[in-house]
Amino acid sequence: MNKSFDIRLGEVMRKHREAKHLSTTQVGELLNVSKVSVHYWETGKRQINASMLKKYCDVVGVRVQALFDEMVQNTASYLTMYNI
Repeated sequence: MNKSFDIRLGEVMRKHREAKHLSTTQVGELLNVSKVSVHYWETGKRQINASMLKKYCDVVGVRVQALFDEMVQNTASYLTMYNI
């Protein structure tokens, strides 16, 4: 994956975590990882692997496919807005 992809995925992940009023500490505890790992995933500084992404999605109550669909929609909106 490329950095841009990781950043966009992380933004959508963070949005869903915050919508559930969960902190990075809480999500980290539920996934048995540090809050720093959660922060790095959400900021695109580290890649999240597929199995952990599934667990993350279970914790925040969203399907993996829904995250990717939202990423695509956000990208399409951005491209349209800037006539790219």
